[in-house]
Amino acid sequence: MRIRPFTLVICGLLLSSLCSGLVMGRDDPIDVLFLTDMSSLNYYYAFTKKEPMVDAIMVPAAGGWNPDSIREARRAVRQYYARSYKDLLRYEFILLDDWEPSCFTTPQLEWIARAVREQGIGALSQISVNWKREWAHLTLWDVLPDDVDAALAEVYYDNRGTFEMIINEDPTLPPVFTRYKDLLDLKQCRPGWGETCNYVPISILVPRQGARVYAWAKITAWEGWSNSRSGTSPYVIGWRYEDAYTWCVAGRYYALYGTWGPETGYGPDAYFSMILYSTGRPLPEDVVMVHRLKERFYEYAQTRGLIISLVEFVEKFGANTNPLMVKVIAMDDRWEEARRQYIRQDYDECWSSFDELLSDVSGFQEDAVRLKNQALLWVYVTEWCTITGTSLIAGFVLWTLMVKRRFYRMVDQTRLKPPPGDAGAEFPEYSQRSTTGVHRGIELGKAVS
Repeated sequence: MRIRPFTLVICGLLLSSLCSGLVMGRDDPIDVLFLTDMSSLNYYYAFTKKEPMVDAIMVPAAGGWNPDSIREARRAVRQYYARSYKDLLRYEFILLDDWEPSCFTTPQLEWIARAVREQGIGALSQISVNWKREWAHLTLWDVLPDDVDAALAEVYYDNRGTFEMIINEDPTLPPVFTRYKDLLDLKQCRPGWGETCNYVPISILVPRQGARVYAWAKITAWEGWSNSRSGTSPYVIGWRYEDAYTWCVAGRYYALYGTWGPETGYGPDAYFSMILYSTGRPLPEDVVMVHRLKERFYEYAQTRGLIISLVEFVEKFGANTNPLMVKVIAMDDRWEEARRQYIRQDYDECWSSFDELLSDVSGFQEDAVRLKNQALLWVYVTEWCTITGTSLIAGFVLWTLMVKRRFYRMVDQTRLKPPPGDAGAEFPEYSQRSTTGVHRGIELGKAVS
C-alpha cells in the first residue's frame, strides 16, 4: 500500500502540533506546599501573591520556644498537612523552612522522602543547624544534597554573619541564577539596615558527591557561639535524585528571598526559578519582561479589589450593580486566560492580553464611579438641603436677635427707690420708674399732714 506524500505532510503537521503543545508547557499552576514557622508566613504569602504560576498551601509547622505556639503549630499540621501519602502527591514541590519535626509523626515525615524518591517531587530545604540535629536521623536527608552528618561534625550551632553572594557562572549549570546576576543586590550588608550590618543566620552546607554549588557566600564577619569561620562557603546547592531535583540553602527566607534585591524586586524571581527548574518548567529568558508581567498581575488584583469594594458600597444604597458584575465576570475570564498564557510561558500573548485587560479595567473603574455618583445623588441633595437650611435658619435667628434687635426691649429699673437722704435719692431724674406702692403712700401722707 502506497502512502501519498500529502498524507505524510498532514501527519507530520499533526505530530508537530502535538509536540509543540507539549514543548510549550502545561497551563496548570504549580501546587507548592510550604512548611515553615509562623513568623515566615507573611513573607511567603507576599511571595506567592505576586507569582501567578503558583497555587500554595502554607502550613505553620514550627512554633519556636513558646509552648503555646508549638501547640498551635501541631494543630495547624493536623488540619492542613496531607492526611495520607496519596494526598501529598497532589503537590509538585515541597519547601521546608525551619520547621519542627516534633510537629509531625514519623510516617508523615517519611512521606516526603518517598514522594521525592518515587514520584519525582521537588524539594527545597532551608533549615538551621539546630533543627538539623533534631531530624538528622530521618531518611529525608537521603534525598537532599546536604551531607548533614558532615555538617554537624563541622559546626554545632547557628552562625550569624555578614556576607556577599557569589553566583556560580559555570556554563554547564542550568541558568537558574545567572540571568538575574545583574539585577540582584548580592551584598547582604548594605546601608539602610541600621547603624550596623544585619547578621543573618548561616547554616553550614557540605555538598554530597554529585551535588552542584549554584552560589557561594563570601563571609566577611561572623557572630555567634561556634568557631569563627572566614572565606567562602556553599550557600545554594542542588542535585538530581532519581527523577527529582532538590535544593538546600544555607540560610532562611530573608537571607535568600530578602537579600536578593528587596529594592529592585528581582529576588523573588530568582528564588522562584529553583521551583521552576525542579518542576520541569522552562526557565524564562527575558526575565525583565516576566517581572513586569508579575507587576501587571499584581496591579490588576489591587485595582479589582478596590473596585469590588466600591461596588459593594454602592449596592448598600439600592443601586443596580448587575451590569457591573457582568463586566467583572468577563474581566475575570480574560484574567484567567492571561494567567493560562503566563503559565504556558507564552509571555508575548500574555502581555497583549493584559494591554486589553487593563484598558477594560480603566473603563470599568469610570463606570463604577459614575454609578456611585448616581446612587448617592439623593444623599448629596439631602446633605446639601440640610446644611443649607440649617445655615439659613441660624442666619435668620442671628440677624433677628443680634442685628435688627426686633424683639429687643429696654428693661426698666427693678430695684426700689431709695429713701430721701440715701445715696441715689438726689438723682431722681435718672429713674424712669413712676412712684408707686409704698413710696406713693408716703408722699400722700406727707401731703395730708
